[in-house]
Amino acid sequence: MDYRILGQLEVIDAGTRIDLGYRQQRELLALFLLERNHVVSTDRILEVLWPENPAGKERTLWVYISRLRSILEPGREARTRSHVLVTCEHGYSLAIEPVDIDAGRFERLVHAGGSLVEVDPQRASALLRDGLALWRGSVLEGFEYEDFSQAEGARLEELRLVALEDQIDADIRSMRHREMLGNLEKLTREHPHRERLVALQMIALYRSGRQADALRAFAHYRRLLGEEFGIEPSPDLRRVEEQVLAHDVRLSTGPRAPDANGPEPRLQPGAKCARRDAFSSVSWPRWHHQ
Repeated sequence: MDYRILGQLEVIDAGTRIDLGYRQQRELLALFLLERNHVVSTDRILEVLWPENPAGKERTLWVYISRLRSILEPGREARTRSHVLVTCEHGYSLAIEPVDIDAGRFERLVHAGGSLVEVDPQRASALLRDGLALWRGSVLEGFEYEDFSQAEGARLEELRLVALEDQIDADIRSMRHREMLGNLEKLTREHPHRERLVALQMIALYRSGRQADALRAFAHYRRLLGEEFGIEPSPDLRRVEEQVLAHDVRLSTGPRAPDANGPEPRLQPGAKCARRDAFSSVSWPRWHHQ
């Protein structure tokens, strides 16, 4: 089974999209997928599905559980133990591997690609693009405003932005800075407070022979911060401005070639991405994701 939550909820079996039933049954599966491999208590399930009146709904919940087990394990014999939607003390758990769900595959690609941005940017870009291609819309589209999906949805959306930043960073390192300008213009408008996007935009503009536009991007961001928050850009971004003003040769230096003799760096599944500097040839501290 292939579970998909990076967009509308879908379950694919051998290339065929499975009918998941009515909305409440789909909502139940969505909850299990967000809490995969963890026990979800019966009390919490009742509160999610029937927030205003959960009392007396245990029988209906059992019917939903039974139907989902039949959908997710079509070959399982009746009245035999489920190995996917497992009954636990006081609740249930959906037991699946990270590779079985698009969000799990996305995270692995992001961590692998992010770890390669500085040493093999072309490979990093390919991995990150593969991960971003898994997105079909907002997380659990149709349930994205439900309370139970808010925290995980926000986390995945943030990781998506990190992946976009890393992919653009890798492409700039690979001398594809002109190709990135349109996307950076769009992203900085959609996310005007993300400083790393501004840094990448400045570097891409400078590399494209547009020093004045790079400085205007910085001035716009500085004015925005001042008007909305009364603060200044970080020392890191101000250092990029100084390098643009000084025509620092490091801004135009190509990416460092990967070490052919060394192993590809890997991050363990579940590890957090670290926000790297906007470009390895720029002498400024690393950016760290919060």
